[in-house]
Amino acid sequence: MIKILLTGADGYIGNSFYQLYKNKYNILPIDKSKLINKDIVSCNLLNKKKINKIFSNFKPDVTIHLAAQSLVNDRIPFKKYKVNNIDATKNLINVMKKNNSNNIIFSSTASIYASSDKLLDETSKMQPLSNYAKSKLKCEKIITKSNLKNIIFRFFNACSAVKKYRVGELHKPETHLIPKIVWQVKHNLPVKIYGNKYNTKDGTPIRDYIHIGDICNAINLFVLEIYKKNKSHLVNVGTAKGFSVMEMISHLAKISKKKINIKYLKPRKNEAARLICDNRKIFKTVKWKPYKSTLNQIFKDEIYWVNHLRKKKIKRYLSDY
Repeated sequence: MIKILLTGADGYIGNSFYQLYKNKYNILPIDKSKLINKDIVSCNLLNKKKINKIFSNFKPDVTIHLAAQSLVNDRIPFKKYKVNNIDATKNLINVMKKNNSNNIIFSSTASIYASSDKLLDETSKMQPLSNYAKSKLKCEKIITKSNLKNIIFRFFNACSAVKKYRVGELHKPETHLIPKIVWQVKHNLPVKIYGNKYNTKDGTPIRDYIHIGDICNAINLFVLEIYKKNKSHLVNVGTAKGFSVMEMISHLAKISKKKINIKYLKPRKNEAARLICDNRKIFKTVKWKPYKSTLNQIFKDEIYWVNHLRKKKIKRYLSDY
């Protein structure tokens, strides 16, 4: 059984992957917190001594590095992204080398790309606008230069929930579109749109939304690729379909059969107008397809997750940013 060290295992993608594949692989989940996943070994990646001890004892075949300061908010100083993303990644790589652990899978972001009317492939122009995106691009470069075998994923907009294991987004605060609008509609709150003057068909930003189940399947397929074939890859993970904020809200109104009260606010800083994935490379490499990423499935699973949170009386904190 392949041994996987999973960082950021208490986060959205980390916990989703762990629950889906903990019986397929020997996974050691680590995170600096253990608020959601109680199987986690507490470890801050800034603690070199503790990470080294974990690597020395566990001896992973593959490290899946998902830990990050992931909230996209330029009110957060770059220093915080540097420490939690860049410095933590440097520490991890140094410990991996020290322990002759040579395979790393890293979650980067499509927000490093410049807005484009064309589908974005792995060679498209990069223009990271947010501090988060800048830190992720820096981490990519560090990993690429490390001489470790690596898989770098540029994820487009991860969303929805793993219904079987009742795992979904629960950020504090929540800034992502789908969890915010489903929660707002369920609670009869106005849905906030940040700007409607973008250069798109309806004035709202267009994104490529990908179901968390499809993201976890992509990670799974590349665990085998890096472990068995010993190959490095940089790949986009998305659906090659784009939907505007207004289209997402309209679809939710249709399936919920509710009239949605929309409130327009000032646009966010550093927001690209259009980011849609060219996913031909990932299909060619491992035959991956986004089977779950239809709007109906995305919203169906997110609504299930919201109902679960309400049943458990768990509050979702929404950001006004």
